[in-house]
Amino acid sequence: MFAASVAPAVVGLGIAKATEEATNLAQPLALLFWIIGLLFAIAAAVPTLRYWDGLPGTTRWLGTLPLLSISLLLTVALLTPLLI
Repeated sequence: MFAASVAPAVVGLGIAKATEEATNLAQPLALLFWIIGLLFAIAAAVPTLRYWDGLPGTTRWLGTLPLLSISLLLTVALLTPLLI
């Protein structure tokens, strides 16, 4: 579910920035998809962090990568306007 929500969010945000229509629906949809991905990433990370010591290494990565990628995307989104 997380992986399925990232691509539409990126495409929707790109469409929102490319068009100047007053009734642009792409940006709210991009935000909605990103929030859904964030909720699923948190839902995967909380039990992973709770039972960290008992999990094998591959399961640890599966539980934490969605939240790490959300954090990295958010960091890039916040730093991009500062660098441009």
